[in-house]
Amino acid sequence: MTTSIRLIIAGILMGVNVYASELTLTIAPRAEDQSLFKLGNVYAGKAKGGFYSPSMLRYYISGITLHLRDGKNLTFPDTYILVDIRDVQRFPIGNADVSVGIDSISFHIGVDKARNHLDPTTYPDWHPLALKNPSMHWGWAAGYRFVTYEGKAGTSAGAINATFQIHTLDDKLYTRCSVPLGGMISTDIPLIGNYERLLNNIDISRGLINHGSEDEAATFMANMGSAQNPVYTASLPTSVDEESRSVAVFPNPASDVITLPVGVVRVEFVDIHGASLQTVQIGQGMNIVSVSALAQGTYQLLVHYEHGATDRSALTIIR
Repeated sequence: MTTSIRLIIAGILMGVNVYASELTLTIAPRAEDQSLFKLGNVYAGKAKGGFYSPSMLRYYISGITLHLRDGKNLTFPDTYILVDIRDVQRFPIGNADVSVGIDSISFHIGVDKARNHLDPTTYPDWHPLALKNPSMHWGWAAGYRFVTYEGKAGTSAGAINATFQIHTLDDKLYTRCSVPLGGMISTDIPLIGNYERLLNNIDISRGLINHGSEDEAATFMANMGSAQNPVYTASLPTSVDEESRSVAVFPNPASDVITLPVGVVRVEFVDIHGASLQTVQIGQGMNIVSVSALAQGTYQLLVHYEHGATDRSALTIIR
């Protein structure tokens, strides 16, 4: 009896899905022109003119559900993510079998009511819900700051000196987002965060301080959950020619080298804007490639085989 058959039988007897793999969520921060959305850059305001330069964007994601093509839903009730766009945007969410394809992903911005008012000191330091610096917790009654968005603003690009702060909180602002994924079969779920849309219908040109759940804070969270002008979209192939399978790359995240499947003849590294950064030809019998020249971040890896097929995967570089 082969090892794989033994594993399948053992999995059936134990009630374990032997095909489950670790799933990860990636979020590529982008501006409206599809360039990288960066702290410190200057952007045009979305209401009544004005300009702004963000200095901090942090927020919670929880209540993640994958809606599969067979009608089943996979929920991850104990997964909490603290997104900070200064960091690598690749987040493990759990283990599951998604081989039937994923129709869509839904998640919430904020912390669910069951956890929002618990003691943050009871979590280990590494946990997203533990106390943070700067703080993401408002106190026992209000709970966590769902989003912390700060920066400078002004009425012209050359006069950005007014402070804006939007800190959203309160159970009623727990906001659902849904992103179609088109039946994709991948352990890496690639999303785009269209962060310029966060300030739609909000005028910050003369400065703004709102720490709460009303007025601009409520508008801000409505923007995050908008279906008409969504902040979150999927980074999916745009044509049949771009369709490909997900490839296993080890290690991932990586820092110096990666190991590719046997039979690869060429590998291409693509940034979050879709620009090709580097193409490496693979010699016969070789499957190890250096990534030491790539900056820290998340990339798309296109793997071309000798028989003409193409695989792709999200690859994260950390150091």
